[in-house]
Amino acid sequence: MRQKVMFQWATWILESLLLATVGLSVVIFLGYATFYATGRSELTLGLGHLAFYRISKVTTSVTGQTLNPGMGITWLGSMVLIAGIIIESHRAHDRHQRSN
Repeated sequence: MRQKVMFQWATWILESLLLATVGLSVVIFLGYATFYATGRSELTLGLGHLAFYRISKVTTSVTGQTLNPGMGITWLGSMVLIAGIIIESHRAHDRHQRSN
């Protein structure tokens, strides 16, 4: 039984890692789309006042740079939020199954 619980937690954590990574990748992709659509020379992606990615044009090339403290906090925060949602949805599903 304990092994099953540990496997469930590991699966939930891996799911949240994957979803947080995919989510931030989509946000960065949309940032590049906005950058090219608006023709700006620089765009900083952020969550509130916490910047986590900067896109800039240097001469003719476009570069993206991770802003380490902001990216780490944003990624970890989104992972914890997603993990909480996943765990709570599984618990609610289990409660519903037990009541039937």
